[in-house]
Amino acid sequence: MTISDYAESVKKHLEEETVVCGHSMGGLIALELMDHPLVKGAVLLSSHTELPVHLKILQQLASGTYPEGMLRAMFAPETGTELLEEERERLKSVSLKKTYKDFAACNSYKQGEEKLRRGQIPLLAVYGTGEKLLPPGAEEKLRAVYPGAVIKKIPAAGHNAMLEQPEKTAEAVNRFVRNIEK
Repeated sequence: MTISDYAESVKKHLEEETVVCGHSMGGLIALELMDHPLVKGAVLLSSHTELPVHLKILQQLASGTYPEGMLRAMFAPETGTELLEEERERLKSVSLKKTYKDFAACNSYKQGEEKLRRGQIPLLAVYGTGEKLLPPGAEEKLRAVYPGAVIKKIPAAGHNAMLEQPEKTAEAVNRFVRNIEK
C-alpha cells in the first residue's frame, strides 16, 4: 500500500470534524488528509513532509532482519532499556514483510511538501529533542513551508516521544486541540 492508499482507507471512517494525528508514517497520512473537509487540524508526531529510509535498512528488512541500530535510534539516549525492550517485543507482533512495505511506502512518498503548502488548517509538529530519524533540518524546513505551524519540542525524547514522555506529548496535543475548538 502507498501513503495515499492508507489515507483513502482513513477517509472512509471520517464522519465528523476531527483533528488527525499521526506518528512517523502516520504523519504522512495526516498530510494527505489535510484537505479533507472534516479535518480541522493535523498533528505530526515525529514526522515530516518526507521520510526517506536508507537503502541498507530497506535491504535488511527485505532479508528478514529488523535493524538493531534502527531500534536504538528511535529513542533518546536517556531512555531506559525497559522501554527499548518493550518496543523490541511490540515490533515482533508485525511481520517484517509488512514493516518492509511500510518503510518502502515512506521512502517513496514525495507529495508531503506539496500537501503541506496547500494546507490551510492548524498544524502541530511534535519533535523529541533526541530525534535521530527525521531528515536533517526537518524543523526548519517545516517552518519555511508552513510558517503557521506550532512546533513543540519534548525533552528527553526521541522518535517515540509519545512512549518516552507520554504526559508531555499528550499535554501538547491536548492544548493544540483545545485551541482549535475555541
